[in-house]
Order: sequence, then C-alpha cells, then structure tokens
Amino acid sequence: MVLDDNPNYLLINKELPRIAGSLRTLWGCAEFDEFVRNLLTESGDGARSGFPMRIAQALFRLAEDHEAEFPQFSRGRARLSEVIPNYIRDAYHKRRAR
Repeated sequence: MVLDDNPNYLLINKELPRIAGSLRTLWGCAEFDEFVRNLLTESGDGARSGFPMRIAQALFRLAEDHEAEFPQFSRGRARLSEVIPNYIRDAYHKRRAR
C-alpha cells in the first residue's frame, strides 16, 4: 500500500501534517502501532483534548491497514482493532460531556 493513495492518511496529512509525517516514518515498522495507540489513548494528565471523530476514525482505519499489511508486528499483542474502538468510544463520550 502506498500511503499517498490512502484516503485516511491523506485526511490526517491535510489536518495534522506533523503527525502524518511521523506515521509515514513509522509505516512498516513495529513501532507504528504503539505510536497510534499513544495518540488515541488519554495521557492521564488531562493535557490532551482528543481528536475530532473523523481523525480518530482515520487513525483507526490506518492502523487496521498497517496490521493487514504487516501482521508480524501484531503477534503476541492485542490487535489495535480490538483495543482502539474502546478508546474512540470513550473519547467521543468525553467530548460530548463537555
């Protein structure tokens, strides 16, 4: 897969080019899923305000694409696709509660 043809990557790149640059650098590396997990999880200090839902969904879909293309990096770990939907749901509810 070429990231420049991926609509989820293109959306992230348009709205968050710095994060997109990191995603591009980590594409095809074992560290990719950890980077996305860290983006989508609350840091615990309340410093993060979260992403708009369309960006969180694009990150999730991009993580799914990465898992499909590089399954060797998911062995022995919970797949992002099993974990991230809970983070997206929780983030959505937190934003609506404000």
